[in-house]
Amino acid sequence: MTGRRYAAVWIAFLLLTNHQAVAALGLGPGITKITVNRGNQTDLMFTAMTDAENADNCTLSSDGEIKEWLTFYRTTISISPNSQTNFKAHLEVPKDTPNGVYTGTVAITSKPKKASSGFTGMSVLQTIGVKVIIEITGPEKSGYKITQVYAPPWIKSGKNVSVEFTVVNSGDTWIRPFAEIELVDSAMNSRYNMTRGLVKVQPSAEDVLTSEIPTDALSDGEYWLYVNTSWRGEQLWSGILKFNIVSENETQEIFSGSMLSLDYAKSDLKPGEQTSIKSEFRNSGSSTVNATMVFRVRSNQNLDEVRSSQKTVEPGEKAEYAVAYVPKTYGFYEAESFIEYGNTRTESRRFAFTVIAEKTTVDSGGAKTEDKTYWQVAAVVLLLIICVAVLYAKRGRRKG
Repeated sequence: MTGRRYAAVWIAFLLLTNHQAVAALGLGPGITKITVNRGNQTDLMFTAMTDAENADNCTLSSDGEIKEWLTFYRTTISISPNSQTNFKAHLEVPKDTPNGVYTGTVAITSKPKKASSGFTGMSVLQTIGVKVIIEITGPEKSGYKITQVYAPPWIKSGKNVSVEFTVVNSGDTWIRPFAEIELVDSAMNSRYNMTRGLVKVQPSAEDVLTSEIPTDALSDGEYWLYVNTSWRGEQLWSGILKFNIVSENETQEIFSGSMLSLDYAKSDLKPGEQTSIKSEFRNSGSSTVNATMVFRVRSNQNLDEVRSSQKTVEPGEKAEYAVAYVPKTYGFYEAESFIEYGNTRTESRRFAFTVIAEKTTVDSGGAKTEDKTYWQVAAVVLLLIICVAVLYAKRGRRKG
């Protein structure tokens, strides 16, 4: 800000405060606007001022979209009567920030103090802020899409319907898609409208974002969700989802569910080492079910089965499961996992993993037995020793 602009702010501030009964703060410049490349940093300069009273230990703060980017060199400042004090804020823009214009405020707050010998503090609590506009520029790689939008076909009366968005971000900046959702009943009456930004998805990541739609004011029946998603004005996904609300005493029972995920250790397990197998189940039917995760594994013609604790899952809701398994010996293992619910089960997920050999293993009786690999190495070493001994013996005969 030029000296002329600062002088104008200072004169206007003095004219304003001369007509007030209490002391007042001032902060300039009125608007700060700069352009910064992604990943770069710079300092911003501000000027605080006061009139006839001391402003002792005033607190500095920031807010808005730029809050996390600003750091003050000093968190508090003091201003003498009828004077001004400069202070700096350090701006650092994360390298994964998308190009665009971001706004926020920088503020100063005085604290009321009782009069004491030597000085007089500000007589009232005051906060004054100025606008800061940051334009982010620079080359960026973009690539994003919504691969699936899901709403459960059945939910219990009074429960929210959860709309799930599967977002893939292959770019080098974060994205935050916006969702517009309209809930319509069977008579095509609009019952609920929502527009909101979803959670940020980081660069080179895939995430499932959820938006809750209230249905507590709706009766049993069929409903539709008109969904439109976008980012930076570009449409990502648009479509219609149908769902049903059923009461607790609904006689129609539809059992339907799916295993959403299965996580397990794929390699580098050791005999006697515990591993965890985790899964997630979604009840897409019309009835409440008691669901259990089943894990089966086969190795050397032996079949083991581990079951998780049972969980009650309402229509449209999800549940997470985990079981622990300890392989007894090294080798190749074939496994499958599924969820049992409502006298039926999900489709099995099949996979395999390897348990690596150790120097010793533990047999069924608990006693240590030598591993074959260990004996093979020992035999090779012994053979080398014998060869060296024979070679030296031949040399000795020749000398004799």
